[in-house]
Amino acid sequence: FLYAQVENAEIGVGFTELQYRIIVADLVIEQQLPNLDIVYTDTLLIMQDCIASFYNSNQSVVPVQYGIGMPVQCSPFTASYDNLLTGWDCQMNIRVPNALELCDIPIT
Repeated sequence: FLYAQVENAEIGVGFTELQYRIIVADLVIEQQLPNLDIVYTDTLLIMQDCIASFYNSNQSVVPVQYGIGMPVQCSPFTASYDNLLTGWDCQMNIRVPNALELCDIPIT
């Protein structure tokens, strides 16, 4: 599964930078424990695809004001419950333009 949650927002002059926590993980049943390395590899490849999708979409189509903070640091994890939730966790910063104009405020 892929899970994303906004954790923070920084509003600056001309931009807003949103910090997302992204998790890509899979369940590993104890009988499949020898396959743990395969799950780490597969989920890392999925995480790389997600990062590449954000990065590449900002390179050609979207104006320069948009962007993703590179590099993105990823950490592996395994959580022990009734099963082993295994995968990768990262924090990704995405910058979008913000004009901070009073004309955009809906005041009645």
